[in-house]
Amino acid sequence: MVTAYPQDTVSGNSLRVFAERAAIETRGYVGPHLQYRSHRGTGQLLLDVQSGRVDVADVFGGDLAVLDPLFELSTLPFLAQNEAEASTLECLAEIEYRRALASAGLHLLVMSPWPPTGLWSRKPISSIRDVVDLKIRTYDQASASVFANMGAHAVSLPMGDMKRLVRTGNINAVLSSGDGAVGDTLAGMLPNFADVRYAFPVSLLLMSEERFRALPAEVQQQLTSASRAAQKAQWQALPERMETNYARMRENGVSVQDPITVDLHAALEREGQARALEWSGRVRPAVRAVLAAYRNRAAAVGNECRRSLGDDFNGGLG
Repeated sequence: MVTAYPQDTVSGNSLRVFAERAAIETRGYVGPHLQYRSHRGTGQLLLDVQSGRVDVADVFGGDLAVLDPLFELSTLPFLAQNEAEASTLECLAEIEYRRALASAGLHLLVMSPWPPTGLWSRKPISSIRDVVDLKIRTYDQASASVFANMGAHAVSLPMGDMKRLVRTGNINAVLSSGDGAVGDTLAGMLPNFADVRYAFPVSLLLMSEERFRALPAEVQQQLTSASRAAQKAQWQALPERMETNYARMRENGVSVQDPITVDLHAALEREGQARALEWSGRVRPAVRAVLAAYRNRAAAVGNECRRSLGDDFNGGLG
C-alpha cells in the first residue's frame, strides 16, 4: 500500500487506518505493507495498481483529472466552505467517482478529506494588491489559472519541488493546507498563512477493480467494511485535524490571517465562479447533475448525505 505523502498527513493516515481495519476485518488475510513518501508520480501509481505491482495506492483526487474532469470537483474554488459542505459534496459525487474509476479498471476504497487549502507566503497577504506579481506554487492547473487571472505568476508543481524553489526565490507563496509535516516545512520558509479556504480537496485510496472482484466474496465484504470504517473516521477527524494544524502553525511562529480581506475574498470568489462554469462545460451531464444537486440541496442534506435523494436526482445520474 503506497502513498507519495508523509505518514502524518491525511493521505498517510488514511493508508494506515484502512490497513489496520483491513487486517482486523479479514482476520489477517490481508497483511499490509505500507510505503510512505513514494517517489512514483500519479501516472505511475495508476499503472502500478492496474498492473498489480502495487495492491493499494493513495492518489490526490485532482490528479485523477487525467482520467475524467469529474475529479477536479473537490478542487473547485469556494464550492465548499466548511466541513459539512465538503462532506455533502463528496458524498453526492461518490457514485460518479466509482463509475469513472471502474471504467479505468480501478476500485475506490476510501475517500479522505484534506483540510482547506490556504495561501502560505513570505510577506503577509492583506489585499488583492498583494496577490499581483506573487510567485505562487499551486497543486493543479486549475488553481494556477485562477491565480494567474488575478495577476500572480502561478505554476502547478509537485510539493517535492517546493523547498528548492522557495530557497532560490523562484516562488514566494504556496497554495496548500500545510497538513502534518508539510506544514512544519512550510512554516520554516513562509511565515504567513492566509486562510482563504480555497477548497477542501480529497485523496482517494484505490485498488485494481479486477483484483478486487477476484477476491472471495467474503473478503470483498470485509474490505468494503474496512473502507467504510476508515472513510467515516477520516471525515469525523477533519474538524480536529484543522484545529491541530492551525495550532501548530501558531506554535511554529506563523501569522494566520482569518478571515481574509473582503476585496481578496470577492476577487477569489469571482474567479471561482468562472472556473466552475468552465469546468461544467467539460463534464458529462451526470456530473453536472451532481453539482446541481449539491447547490440545490446542500443545506437540506446537511452533513448526513444519503443515497435516497429522490428519483429526480437518481434519474439525473442516469
